[in-house]
Amino acid sequence: MKCEKSVKILVGCHKPAVLLKSEVLVPIHLGRALGTGFSKDGMINRANYQWMIDHMIGDDTGDNISGQNRYLNELTAIYWAWKNQDRLGNPDYIGFMHYRRHLSFNLNKKFNSTKYGVVEEQKIDDEYISKYHLDDFNIANVVCRYDVVVAERTDLKKLGTLTPYNHYENSEKKLHIKDYEKVLDILNRKYPEYAEDAVSYNNGDHAFFTNVFVMKKDIYNQYCEWLFDILDEAREQVDISGYNVQEARALAYIAEWLCGIYITRLIRKGYKVCELQETLVYDTDVLPEIKPAFAQNNVPVCLSTDENYVLYTGVAVQSIVDNASERYNYDIIILAKGVSSSERAKLLQLIAGRDNFSIRFVDIQKYISSVMSCLFFTAAHFSEAVYYRIFISKILTGYDKVLYIDSDLVVTEDIANLYHEDIKGKALGAVIDTEIIRMYHNDVNITAYVEKTLGLKTPECYFNSGVLIMSLEKIRTYDLEERFVAVMSRIKSPYMVDQDILNVIFEGDVCFLDGAWNYEYHLPIWSPDYADQLPFETLAVYQKSRENAKIVHFAGSKKPWRYPQYDMAEWFWKYARQTPFYEEILFRNLSLPQSKEVKEIKEKVGYVDDYLLTKLKYAKYKLLSKILFGRKRKMCRQKRKELKRELKRIKGCYRMQEQNAQKAA
Repeated sequence: MKCEKSVKILVGCHKPAVLLKSEVLVPIHLGRALGTGFSKDGMINRANYQWMIDHMIGDDTGDNISGQNRYLNELTAIYWAWKNQDRLGNPDYIGFMHYRRHLSFNLNKKFNSTKYGVVEEQKIDDEYISKYHLDDFNIANVVCRYDVVVAERTDLKKLGTLTPYNHYENSEKKLHIKDYEKVLDILNRKYPEYAEDAVSYNNGDHAFFTNVFVMKKDIYNQYCEWLFDILDEAREQVDISGYNVQEARALAYIAEWLCGIYITRLIRKGYKVCELQETLVYDTDVLPEIKPAFAQNNVPVCLSTDENYVLYTGVAVQSIVDNASERYNYDIIILAKGVSSSERAKLLQLIAGRDNFSIRFVDIQKYISSVMSCLFFTAAHFSEAVYYRIFISKILTGYDKVLYIDSDLVVTEDIANLYHEDIKGKALGAVIDTEIIRMYHNDVNITAYVEKTLGLKTPECYFNSGVLIMSLEKIRTYDLEERFVAVMSRIKSPYMVDQDILNVIFEGDVCFLDGAWNYEYHLPIWSPDYADQLPFETLAVYQKSRENAKIVHFAGSKKPWRYPQYDMAEWFWKYARQTPFYEEILFRNLSLPQSKEVKEIKEKVGYVDDYLLTKLKYAKYKLLSKILFGRKRKMCRQKRKELKRELKRIKGCYRMQEQNAQKAA
């Protein structure tokens, strides 16, 4: 049966967030009168402030106290709704929730909650709204059965405090109990009929927190009149001069305790009060729409990085800058995780004074679901960042075509020339991976892996994913994330991580580019005798690409910043010297004295860096697989098996290198 009463619940926001917005749920900008000024949450920039104006009402119209938001928090919205009910259509019920704290209107299920009494969720989406019945119909039908619905009270014993009074007194937020006592004195003097309820609440073992509730209009009006009457006098008696930003919000915190007292009185008086579970959503950030940085001659280039690779990303960007043309505009988008503001500032230094360059950063974590991240398999020198390119078509919705390049490479000519290559309607433009072709023809294990595990019909067309022209328009027809999950779930531990998955998904839909656009420098390092191991045509293309390398790709584990003696490493250092990262690159990669153990491993095994690290990981998971139980033990056993395979691979590579050296001798 549909409720005939009208309900309006304000959803308070102080920054752009994923919004719950409907006829019932009304987002409201808290403290709009303060504009872009300083607050406890930092300063909101003009773009975000404009977003708030465009997407929600403000608490600064009509009779309002918006300018006091720095001290009163959500109370500015609660006050606004009290004084401006006509702007809400004079509803029968009025309530308040926070942008990431919501009531669950699902009365059919009890959800697991934390000791703080909240149900934790990662994000707001259709599944979340359905799970907690946050649609207008269900909200109204629950609310209309009661006089008041309120967030479920918190059991203070679970928090290690005894009573609401004790909880305020010992708050981690450095609240001052003398302030609360002053307000209680005002309450007892002005509203002595509430004294019994104040004592009952303050001496109980549960508390109503967060100011999340919905009330019948007459109850709401009485509550606001009572609350703000007390707070008006409290402002004169509670001295916040000398308080820090947190302490200065004393009255906002005290209002939560007053709300608890008011609810306690309603319950004692026989009002129908329903306590609902409260959710807490951790990721509410709005995913920005990323549009081309330039209206004309835009050349978009995407890179992936993290805190470990950001220095080398800077070198790659420097090489793009040095070889750029004035005819084009270069739109550089960096998919980043864990990159500090100071490192971002250094990357921006690379394009200082260049009007035809833009660098923007995308927080990749916001686009990766927990299901996806659990599938990311890494080994040897690979990091999670290699998987970020999977999400480009979802992130760059305003683009039809982009370049993707790895961070461990340098460009030696204008990258705009690569962008303008015709990929003949294919999903990707890429270069054949010469090293994989060599291994396919010389290692029976790799032959079986490529043909049977990956199931490639044309192994000779296996491409390197470190340099890609991506037709996003075509890729979006693939449901790439869904396909990725399916293939990754089948293969589980791909030898060449995401590159193997991309080869499976896009087999037959790739336009092959001139090998000079992705010269793999590591082939002679791993296999000095590679010329005898490659098909003649593949060898000819590879050798030609070295002589005219347009992109030098430092693939493999022997990076030039660790091994500057290898051929073509000079290209890396040419650009590295020009970056603000140069000294840090040198410092990070200083050769340290080797221990006796490392020297012994080097003599016996070679490839010390890879082998030692992998051996330590193997030992860790071997131990865990013996002491853990259930799913964790199964996971550790799987990881141990993968690492054992990796140790075997490293040893095999070293043996092959030794054999090649002996043949050459």
